[in-house]
Amino acid sequence: MSARTPRLRYNPIMNSRTIFGWAILFVSAFLCVTCYAARSAEAQDQSSSFDLEGKITQQSKGRLTVDTGQGILFHVTFDDKTSIVRADASAGSGDDLKVDVRIHAVGELQDSGEIKATKIEIEPPAKSGPQSSPQG
Repeated sequence: MSARTPRLRYNPIMNSRTIFGWAILFVSAFLCVTCYAARSAEAQDQSSSFDLEGKITQQSKGRLTVDTGQGILFHVTFDDKTSIVRADASAGSGDDLKVDVRIHAVGELQDSGEIKATKIEIEPPAKSGPQSSPQG
């Protein structure tokens, strides 16, 4: 008697399921990696963006010290790429940034703790209207 060896036959259903299974696995992995990368980029953008308002207490070339009015001082740096906007919405310059001027600065928080400003808006001066005296 001769020993009979089992023959392997081509099974199109089994092969399509295998290919389909691999395709699902690949697509799932791709989506997971894409979502992770998007969330990482979003978290990185959120952590570095910084926004503050306050009065300039010290000014030097390319650097401001800003008091937010809450006893917290921030150092803001700026350069030629920083957009500076006057209170009347016209383009400004570093010469417009003087002590006692109120500003709104938007930029990136650096590892050093300084804010590298991408935009500085000069706020209009506080209007001091006529004082009404109490009548008695």
